[in-house]
Amino acid sequence: MSYEMQGAREVIRLSNGATYIERQVLALESSIDQNPSLAFDLSKSLIESVCKTILIDRSQPINDDFDLPQLFKMTINCLRLLPDNKTIDANLRSSLLKTNSGLSTTIQGLCELRNNEGFASHGKDGYFQMLEPIQARLAAQAADSIVYFLYSVHKGYTYVPNSSRLRYEDNQSFNEFIDETHELINIFEYTFVPSDVLFNVDMEAYKDKLSIYNQESDSGE
Repeated sequence: MSYEMQGAREVIRLSNGATYIERQVLALESSIDQNPSLAFDLSKSLIESVCKTILIDRSQPINDDFDLPQLFKMTINCLRLLPDNKTIDANLRSSLLKTNSGLSTTIQGLCELRNNEGFASHGKDGYFQMLEPIQARLAAQAADSIVYFLYSVHKGYTYVPNSSRLRYEDNQSFNEFIDETHELINIFEYTFVPSDVLFNVDMEAYKDKLSIYNQESDSGE
């Protein structure tokens, strides 16, 4: 039975349009049995992508020279990790900090696995013996838990979003306008909403039409 990353798939749902992350997740899931060594590369890169997505959402500067442990530390530092009714519980915060320290150790381990066993990171001897799916699944499960936790608290607890990142759900009236003026798109037995298709297929066209829509709305046309 093929492995599915439940946490990462929830990240895909919450991110609403982060197709790069979706492709990473699908590739990672299929690599576990087909190419276990590649799973170590993809586990690391998935966490990197989620960290960068969160940091950009929160208007945090990203240095291209940062490695994954540094990205993870920056991400943790800009997130509120506890709900409002638990933020003053010093013992709980201490316990969570210890857990985060454990996650940092896990990430360091994933980086080392990728460097030593990754399929795409370094060339290997032609007779190199790869690790097996059981180790690949361990790496994938670790990445799955980490990205789910990070992205869930990112989306679940209040923050000021980066206004420069366009989000489908932030333009409900425009989306409704598109859907009211265009027919549903049918391909075989599947039906797609016009606004969602435009947003995900041609972001620049969506932005252009949104700008015109907003200008006309402001002028009362």
